Amino acid sequence: MTETIAEKPDLDHLRQWIGRTTEASDIVTAQLVKGLRATLFQEIGEPKPGDAAPWTVHWCLAQPVFPMSELSQDGHPTRGGFLPPVPLPRRMWAGGELEFSSRCGSAMKRNGRRGYQM
Repeated sequence: MTETIAEKPDLDHLRQWIGRTTEASDIVTAQLVKGLRATLFQEIGEPKPGDAAPWTVHWCLAQPVFPMSELSQDGHPTRGGFLPPVPLPRRMWAGGELEFSSRCGSAMKRNGRRGYQM
């Protein structure tokens, strides 16, 4: 099935999003570690401060929160904020860099930057 684009993207307008950043912070809680361990079929146990969190914990931390009125049909925030208003039906994470050492009880920070070229 081939999808067609209803409108031609204004590339000059979309280039304004290159270099935009976002930042959020969160805490690796014992409850989060327990839930993630259970999901990953690991021994749940009773995580204590300093215990290592599962490798995938970064997907659970510092998630953006938006009111329902600002969500699009796909459940993501409407475009035009951090994500450019590209008139395409799908979103894609095309790559990135992860650097973290997550321990139960530690504070974490998520930084995002638009860096693609159009």
